[in-house]
Amino acid sequence: MPPNQEYASCRSDLALTLRLTLPAFLPRLCLALGASLIALPLLLAAPHKAFALDAVALDDPRAVVDLTPYIETYEEAGQKLSIAVPDNGAVDSDADQAATDDAPPPDASGDDVHADGGEIEDNGSILLSDGNAQAKGVWLAAALRNRSSDPVQRYLVLDKRGHGFLNIFWPHPSEGIDRAYAAGGDDPEPRPDESRQDFAVFNLDVGPETSITVALHSEKPAPSALYLWQAGAWQSFHQRLALVQGALIGVVAALGVYLAALAVLTQAPAARATAMMLGAGLLVLLAEFGYLGSAFGASVYANEVIRISAMALFAASVFALERFFLDLQHHFEMPARLARLMCFVVFIAIPLALFMPPLGALFVRLCLLLALLGGAPLVVAAALRGVRPAQLLIPGAVLFGLTGLIAALHAAGWMPGTFAGTTLTGGFFTSALALFAFAAAYHAQGGRRRANIGTLRSEQRQAFALSGARQGVWDWDILTDTLYVSPSVEAMLGLDPGTFSGNEVAWREHMHPADRETYRNALNAYIDRGNVAFTLEFRMRHTDGAFRWLSLAASCIATTQSYAERCIGTITDISGRKLAEDRLLHDAVHDSLTSLPNRPLFMDRLERAIHRTGLMDRPRAALLLIDLDRFKTVNDSLGFSGGDALLIALARRLESLVTQEDTVARIDGDSFAILLTTRTSREDAMAFAEQLTEFLSQPIMLSGMEVFPSCSVGVAICEDAHEKPEELFTEADIAMYRAKKDGKARIILFEPSMRSDADSHLSVETDLRHALERRELEVYYQPIMSLHDGSVRGFEALLRWNHPQRGLVGPDEFIPIAEELGLIAEIGHFALRAASEELATWQKLFPQQVPLFTSVNVSSRQLLRHDLIDDVKRVLQRIDIIPGTLKIEVTESLIMENPEFAAQVLSRIKALGAGLSMDDFGTGYSSLSYLQRFPFDTLKVDRSFVARMSVDRETPLIIRSIVSLAHDLNMEVVAEGTENEQQAIDLAAMGCDYGQGYYFGQPMRSTQALDFIAHYWRE
Repeated sequence: MPPNQEYASCRSDLALTLRLTLPAFLPRLCLALGASLIALPLLLAAPHKAFALDAVALDDPRAVVDLTPYIETYEEAGQKLSIAVPDNGAVDSDADQAATDDAPPPDASGDDVHADGGEIEDNGSILLSDGNAQAKGVWLAAALRNRSSDPVQRYLVLDKRGHGFLNIFWPHPSEGIDRAYAAGGDDPEPRPDESRQDFAVFNLDVGPETSITVALHSEKPAPSALYLWQAGAWQSFHQRLALVQGALIGVVAALGVYLAALAVLTQAPAARATAMMLGAGLLVLLAEFGYLGSAFGASVYANEVIRISAMALFAASVFALERFFLDLQHHFEMPARLARLMCFVVFIAIPLALFMPPLGALFVRLCLLLALLGGAPLVVAAALRGVRPAQLLIPGAVLFGLTGLIAALHAAGWMPGTFAGTTLTGGFFTSALALFAFAAAYHAQGGRRRANIGTLRSEQRQAFALSGARQGVWDWDILTDTLYVSPSVEAMLGLDPGTFSGNEVAWREHMHPADRETYRNALNAYIDRGNVAFTLEFRMRHTDGAFRWLSLAASCIATTQSYAERCIGTITDISGRKLAEDRLLHDAVHDSLTSLPNRPLFMDRLERAIHRTGLMDRPRAALLLIDLDRFKTVNDSLGFSGGDALLIALARRLESLVTQEDTVARIDGDSFAILLTTRTSREDAMAFAEQLTEFLSQPIMLSGMEVFPSCSVGVAICEDAHEKPEELFTEADIAMYRAKKDGKARIILFEPSMRSDADSHLSVETDLRHALERRELEVYYQPIMSLHDGSVRGFEALLRWNHPQRGLVGPDEFIPIAEELGLIAEIGHFALRAASEELATWQKLFPQQVPLFTSVNVSSRQLLRHDLIDDVKRVLQRIDIIPGTLKIEVTESLIMENPEFAAQVLSRIKALGAGLSMDDFGTGYSSLSYLQRFPFDTLKVDRSFVARMSVDRETPLIIRSIVSLAHDLNMEVVAEGTENEQQAIDLAAMGCDYGQGYYFGQPMRSTQALDFIAHYWRE
């Protein structure tokens, strides 16, 4: 502390003398510069005045006085420095004259030598430096005065730490005092026993009413501050400080031992990391308080290495704590990797400290700053995510950050409490470690408690799950014949709780009589097998009189005798599942619309009827195959809902005509079959068929409209020669097709002569099956020409069958057969692939601004199957054609059979990159309202309109309207059936884009089409 103004005014006579030796060449240089500069060497050659220092009162009653403001600091190199004894009587006297440059230097014969190495000159001053330029270090000088009549003992305490902002990251402490002199009194004596970490202590004894000048030498950097302490106050202060430091060390050590034991017991990673941090923190406190350095007798350099090493170990523990306490690897992957890396990188500070302590200190402090600035956001982020350990870590993290701030202020010298600052920082540091320890202990011990609570909650969940899943517990102690059934099982059956308490017989009494014996035998078999899991299904009587299906899933627990002593499991109500299974079984063999037996069930019953024995006097079965006439007209007029209503009504009429021994089934679409097992003769079967057709022809009201259905019936009688149901079914099918061929609404009994016609039809089917294998199918191409410039724009792909006997067969003859046989998908894929390959070749050979396109027709069976989408996708992926140039062509009537489904299929095909063309527009339904819902890009006007253009005045108006409508919807228009030049001219005048017909060209093979394109090609 600074002394009072009264003491500060005291002046010594001659405290310090500076002798500056001028170079020999300086006067000659000044003479050469001229007369104007003569005064300069004279001025320099003149003797200087000595500097006087303000004297500080030694008898100040305060415990400590800050001498720092009254210290003069001098660089040793190149200056001759000495101190003189102040005049005790002079207060404000002028300083004595300094020795001149020409004074003889002191030598061993003329001067005394100070006991500590300083030379005492003739005038009683002490020579500190002889002006040698090689000398290093600084001198601290202070004037002290004892005004009292008693001798005074004081401690000179020097603060060896660095100060200023740079000291926060680059600590460069002083090496201490290596020489100390006093002019006018005894030299200060070092007191190592009283020195503390970062502070050097010298004992100073001054006689009564004596003034002295003290000079202290230090290597750079010099001590940052100098204090004058009363000896007793210094000792008492540090005794109290040692108690506080010991308490802090004891707290950290105790918490470290506790956390280490807790980490061993709980195996919690957070507890292990916190225990390691507490151990490292203990080393930091021991190093900062100076106990580690004093224990090893370390020098200033070695002590700095020890402090940096302890700090590096602590920084590594901080990164480990963040990694494990916050569970970074599960919440923040990149920070987890960085924390793991920094746990090892931070130890680079130790070799750096051995090389250059300030550099090591800089590195470790930057690592701690990274841990603080990077860890704080992670703690907050993890806490916001609901990570419980992070929430516990927040108080300790806040206090840890405050500790870092206080340590930085103390290192920079910006915080009061010079001597207790390290202990104050250690107190905050210890508090932060204690909060971390409490958080780790709560997390480790609380985790075990939470595990117990979690077990209870798990048991509750299991109980709630059993209740929510409508399951109950079934536990039978076999040795005592005691059965426990949970109340939930009794509630399933509408019984009061406790109804099944007692023996197992009471349980079986509520079982369905048909299931009791099976249940008892199975249960006894499982008991004899010992440890085994099993499942039994049975029916139990409900209080409402009905039976519920229950499932028992249980396990037997065996004794040492290898038979079960206990069975325990769960009971589940499976009545709904059994009902669903029955329903699925019914649906598997019954038609979903009419609930009649379907074809597989009917064929099974037909097979059984054919193989009946004991019927020697009559045929074993009669089969009637019924197909509705003009059913498509009903669908077209009333829609699919009307057609379904008609089928249901006819099914109910057919059921009313047969007995329980007979079977009526829906075979397919609008086809029904009746199996007669009692009226099997020809006469009876024909009579029943006539009765049936008359009954079915009665009118039915559908959607307010009276419908008169009719049907064609084929009858086949089972004879002894029939061995397979398919044979009888084929005969009835041949008879039914003959009935349709003869004019419909007829009844035909199968005769063997009909088989030849069927065989002929069958041969066509057989030949068609092999047509693809034999490459008899070929694609022909009919050109589509531009009506504006006469250039070829594309082709329509048309299938032809080169039959080996019948010649060239058109698609109208074999496509229906292919649909019936299920070959249409394979034939359609062939047409798509062949047309796409030819189109790719044309586009490469004849590039055009508007590329060539090809239209491929698809049938109703193709459109209603997803195979068409897969075929188009496969072709577009494998064949390189321009998107939109492969057009899928469908008829208007085909789309309107199921417009909703057709819209979905066409949209998916369009999305694949294919074009869409509507054929025969205007011949079917009034589909103008639907047209905008379909993604067509081409509209084809039916040939019937083109043919009537010259004979009907309204037809050109219709065509012009169709063209205008198509253009408004961004569609192109193709006119089919263009047979002469006048039609082409008229169509072009109406705005039609393209024409197709014999006027431009007949369907041709691919080679002819290639020549056709070359002839009409225009780029």
